[in-house]
Parts: sequence; C-alpha cells; structure tokens
Amino acid sequence: MFTAQDLRVLAEAEIDDLLEDADIIPNINSALIEFADDYRLTATQEMNAEAGKWYDRADGHLAVVHVTCEDGRDYRGSFEISHDGSKIRFECSGKYTVTSIVAPEPIAAMDEPIPVHDVFKVGLSRYLQACFKLKDNDQNEDGIRLKAEAMALVRRASSLLAQGDIRQGQRVVIKR
Repeated sequence: MFTAQDLRVLAEAEIDDLLEDADIIPNINSALIEFADDYRLTATQEMNAEAGKWYDRADGHLAVVHVTCEDGRDYRGSFEISHDGSKIRFECSGKYTVTSIVAPEPIAAMDEPIPVHDVFKVGLSRYLQACFKLKDNDQNEDGIRLKAEAMALVRRASSLLAQGDIRQGQRVVIKR
C-alpha cells in the first residue's frame, strides 16, 4: 500500500515543484472517484428478494458485475437497477449475492494508505502533477498532457489486473 505522502514525493520529483497537503488530499479523493471503475474493487451484498420489489443497494456500490443465487450458481434471470443506481429489483424471488464495483473510501490524511492496488501509484502521481499544472490555468498544455498520461496509466493498470494470472496454460481469475 502507498500513501498520499508517497505520491507527493513521486510527483514532486517529476515536476520539480512543491505540492501542498491542502491540494493533494482533495485531488487524490477526486481521482478515487474519477477512476472508481478502473480500480476493480468489488464488494458484495446479500439480499432476500421478492420478485418485482425494489431493494436498497449498499452505499458505494456502483456497477453490478455478478449475481449468484443462494446455491452459488450464477443468476440467469433479469434484474433492474433504478435510474439513480440506489435500488435493485429481481425478476424472480430468491436469496442473492450481488457483487458490484465500489468506489474506494476517500482518504483524510497524508499518511493514510490509499485503498487501491500499488500498480496505480504512477498513474495517481501523474494525476496529481496534472492537477498542479491545471490549478491556475485549465488550458495548461503540460497539465492536459499529464492528465491524459494519468488516464492512460490508470487504464493500463486496470487492464493488467483484469488479465489475471496464467499458470500451466490456464487462466486464474484474480479475486479481491
């Protein structure tokens, strides 16, 4: 795990300038939301559902990635998410486990671990650099370039995590 202080050191070394705590923490928290689906963090929610009835989804749950039935089999029926994403309803009654992408928890201090995989460290550092450059001028060419690099690095890191591990000719899915 890495901290906001670790990102500060990396970012300052590359842009040769000093970043302030008051800017770093909000910018990291912004990146945690902006790239939430790329971090591939998931959480589950257990539900006993009646067909057609709306149920609250757990706070922080974004996109549904998998639903299983009580016996562990994949749910093959349909489900619907409300327009604001806060509720879910199922076509069939049953007990379900809903796995969703979740946003990482925001950080509050410079020494607090950032709750994403270490492979995102360079991309988040680049994002901090971009925010620094764009702070006073949202058309700063270096800032725009750094933000594009940050996005590419975060997406590449996400792609690496999605590939899983290959052993003896088989694909092993990475689970969190």
